[in-house]
Parts: sequence; C-alpha cells; structure tokens
Amino acid sequence: MGIDHLDISKKYGRTADFFINLKLIDRFLNGYAGNVLVLITLFNSRISIEELNQIASKNCWFLVITNENTTAQLKNGFIQRTPVNISCEDFSFKVGAHLKRMLGSESCRSFFPKKINFPKSIFNFSSLKDVATCQSKIGVGRLLREGREFDFFFNLKEKTKKLIVIGQSALDRKNVDLPFFHRWRWTNDIEASSLVINDPTLYVSDRLNVGWWVGCSNSNYLELFVEELYGLLDSMGLSCSDLIFYGGSAGGFTSFQMALEMPGSKVVADIPQTNILDFHIRRDIENLLEDAFSLNANNFNHDFIGRFDVVEKIKRKKFVPDFIYLQNINDAFHNKRHLLYFVNSLEKLGFPYKGRYYFYDIWHPQRGGHTPLNRHATTTILNAAFEAEYSEKFIDLGLTEVNFQK
Repeated sequence: MGIDHLDISKKYGRTADFFINLKLIDRFLNGYAGNVLVLITLFNSRISIEELNQIASKNCWFLVITNENTTAQLKNGFIQRTPVNISCEDFSFKVGAHLKRMLGSESCRSFFPKKINFPKSIFNFSSLKDVATCQSKIGVGRLLREGREFDFFFNLKEKTKKLIVIGQSALDRKNVDLPFFHRWRWTNDIEASSLVINDPTLYVSDRLNVGWWVGCSNSNYLELFVEELYGLLDSMGLSCSDLIFYGGSAGGFTSFQMALEMPGSKVVADIPQTNILDFHIRRDIENLLEDAFSLNANNFNHDFIGRFDVVEKIKRKKFVPDFIYLQNINDAFHNKRHLLYFVNSLEKLGFPYKGRYYFYDIWHPQRGGHTPLNRHATTTILNAAFEAEYSEKFIDLGLTEVNFQK
C-alpha cells in the first residue's frame, strides 16, 4: 500500500476554531484525486457529529478517536471509542496503537471497511432456529434457557451456505455494559453468515470480566447453547462442516470447546487459552471459581475439568476438531503455558487431526504481545478457512506456518 504525504501547512490559514479548520482542510482536499483519511483525536472533548457530517467530501473520511461515551454515527467516517475514565497518557497509547495498525499492517481497503450500523431493536426468540426466518437479516437476538439470557448479534447473508460463530474476549466490566458483542462490525467483511455471542456466564456476577462459557455449578451454558445451535444449522439447511468457530484469547478457548461438541466444525483461534486454570490474570479465574462454582484453586472439583481445559475435553470426546491456531510470537506466557501445553498434549494423546499453526509478530503499547490479528487479516483468514487449501491467501498477512506434527 502506498500512502501519499500531503503538506497542507501552507495551503490554508489555521484558526482557533476546530470546525473551521476542518472545513478549510476539506476545501483543500476537494481537489485531491485519492481517498483521504483524516484522524481526529479528542480527549475529554465533546464533538458535534452533526457538524462533522456536514463536511462530506466524497474522498474525505474521518477517523475520530475519543473517550467520550457517545453512540452517534458518522456518515463519512468512523468513531473509535476508548474507555471513558482513561488517563491522557493511556489515551495517547491507544491512538498510537491504532496508527501503528493502520500504517504498519492494514490493507488499503481496510482503511474504508464496509459500514454497518448497530441495530436498535432486540428480537426475543423462543429458539435459536427461529433466527433463520427472522424478518430482519441483521439484528440482536435474545433467548432464555433455564432462566438464563443468551444474547447474540446476527448478520445473515443470503448467498452463502456457511456460518461463523464469533466468541467473546475478556472485558473490563467497569467500562462496558452487557450484552457486549466483540467484533460485530467485522461481520460485513465476512462472506459467511455470522453469529456474535455474548457469554451468559458474565451475568452470574458483576465482577466477572471473563467467563469462557463455563456456566455455573448447576448449569452448563455452553452445552445449552450448542443444542440451540444445532437447531439453527438445521433451520438454515447447514451441517457442522459448514460451521467455523472463531475467537481471540478467551474466545479462542470457547471456540475449541464448542467445536468439540459439534464434530465436523472447524476452529480459528487467535492467541487462545487452552487451560483457563492457568490464566495469567489470577484474580479473574479466582472470581469465576468463587462466584460461579463456590470453589477456589485449592479445592477445585475435577468433575468440572472438561469445562476448564481443552485438552481434558479432547480426552473425553476422543477427537480433535480441525483448527487454525494463530499465535503472536511476542506473547511469551501464552506461547509457553497454552500453545506448548496444547501441542505437547496432542502429541501424547496421539489422536489424528488436521490442525495448522501460524505465528505473527505484533506488539501493542499497552497489551504487549497478547494482541490478536487485526480486522483485515482475521476476516481474510475466515473467508479462506472453509476452503481445502488456503495457505496461499495468507502470504501477504505476515503469517509464518510452523509444523509441530511429527
């Protein structure tokens, strides 16, 4: 991708008014032939979306990074929100991370991804299979099983016979409300129909930042949802071979766990945990054990081990789902404690499997190496993953395949 450098410093007279400056820049850019992305950073500053929407050159798009809690939408750009109570230093790190991804590894088309607005209405379903006949093809759905809410975002596409289920990563419950749908905007870049799922385990306690779909001591939410998912596949005329589970970190763990309940489906997991009892943020796993199971690490009930450890569940199910395992080489903890644990365990078990491992190199100013692939790389992988041979499509994504199988 080539990015031109435009020197606009001498082309207009800068004023003290933010929107006048934007209009002057927009007037100058009207004569520029290419697409232009204007980055606007607003820390503890309110923005007028109405005024921004008045500046609507065909080739000028805005990316606004702000810590304001706004639900407004730009017709000619995107608003990237950071946590509201963020420090100025951390806000700067966030901005830098977005710039690094954009300028370092994004494709040209991902500067202007397909736009999708979050649906305002919620559809209450008695069964997940009813989503297939819903009057709206994009929406938020909710169903109740055993008194627990199962919330999801759906984006159904008519010209495909494939479905991708997108799992949930860890959250900061102080800064987000439930339900929360990670990467729902990405579904327009995905050629298959999509289901983005909120983990009902988080409803057990307000202090749970991550739940891995383990449920609680008297209910296995993952198995309940899989029962519903079988119904949806049948209603859509699909089989498990038409299904991919995708997620990053906690969502990667969940993807393996769900695929093990649905033989024939495939997993795309990015920096996943494979044994959540070995999660690096100890307080999160301790809170989960206490609030959902009335347990702690010292008196863990091994009757539940299959919910917490992918390898233990593989032992019980006696098969390994097909998978694409994506791993950041800078994530030392997950490389050692989760990837190698998974690789070594599969070797000892000896079950035949079709799995491929890919490494990539990304560093985030705040999260360090525990950072997943970006939108363009991920959706490219997901769109290719249903094919029998897909590696050639990964060449430009900065991935290195590693063969752990002997």
